[in-house]
Amino acid sequence: MPPGAAALVPHVRLLRLVQAALDQVAATEAGEGRAVLEQAAGHARSGADALAAVRAQ
Repeated sequence: MPPGAAALVPHVRLLRLVQAALDQVAATEAGEGRAVLEQAAGHARSGADALAAVRAQ
């Protein structure tokens, strides 16, 4: 793994992939299941955004 900020890149990418997968599955669900999936996707998005911000500093 590369040192420093570059080491965060794979983690940001993984979280973005998780977010996209959860959004895709959520689109096929209804009710409480959809809400839970959307919340999980939001957490993945927030994590990716936070890591990207740290990487940019």
